[in-house]
Amino acid sequence: MVEPATKNTTQSSNTDRERIWAKMAQMHPEFTHDHDVFDDPWAVEALLLGDFIGWRPFSDAHVMDIGANVGVWTAFCALHDCRVTAYEADKITFDTLNGMLKKTGLDSRVNTVNAAIWKTTGTMPFAGREVNTRARCRNGCLTVAGAGPYGDGDMTPGLFWGNVISQPENSDLVSTVSFGDALGSEQWDCIKMDIEGVEFRALLGAKNCFTRYRPKLFLATHGREVHGECCQLLRSWHYEFVYTSRTPNDLSDLFAAPRPIA
Repeated sequence: MVEPATKNTTQSSNTDRERIWAKMAQMHPEFTHDHDVFDDPWAVEALLLGDFIGWRPFSDAHVMDIGANVGVWTAFCALHDCRVTAYEADKITFDTLNGMLKKTGLDSRVNTVNAAIWKTTGTMPFAGREVNTRARCRNGCLTVAGAGPYGDGDMTPGLFWGNVISQPENSDLVSTVSFGDALGSEQWDCIKMDIEGVEFRALLGAKNCFTRYRPKLFLATHGREVHGECCQLLRSWHYEFVYTSRTPNDLSDLFAAPRPIA
């Protein structure tokens, strides 16, 4: 027998699920359950239904999805005829991403890369936890030792805060590409970055792109300190931003755009 609290939680979850997909059917009928292989309507809501300062994907837009996971944002952009490059470090999740793109006929519109974006090109430890719903996925991140006991880090301000105290035993080595190498000298219209706590250090390698070409940025931050560093960096590049979601411990999603020149 289902306990009342569990039953109420399930009912609330189902209500939210129905609400989100009803809104998607109204606003973006081209995006279907086949594009959400992880069955996560809350990710769909955060990535596709938020306040993006008026930006929406458009035909021939050049976009990059960093930490593409199973491809919700990648698919959405490809459905709008964007030129998409999607980076996903984990091999299990990368295979699921490619499977979704092939099944939905979007594989010709997306260049997928099985690598993590980082400050340097090479290899780095990666740790994750496998989750199975309708598809296999391993949620994880590059692991950088040096964090404080709460994961926020306690190193000298202005330097990178690690996201783990010490390397997990279950970490694997994955390929990395420096953000600068990934961006090259091309014009990018929008970049999405969700890399589970190492976003500030990766962003530091992209100053030239953001100050010269001024792409929009959809950024997920993980932890109070890295959140503050990212916001300070964006302001120094003369970007403004709005939150699409935010929690008390600054596990936040924000959308950033260059401020108009006065």
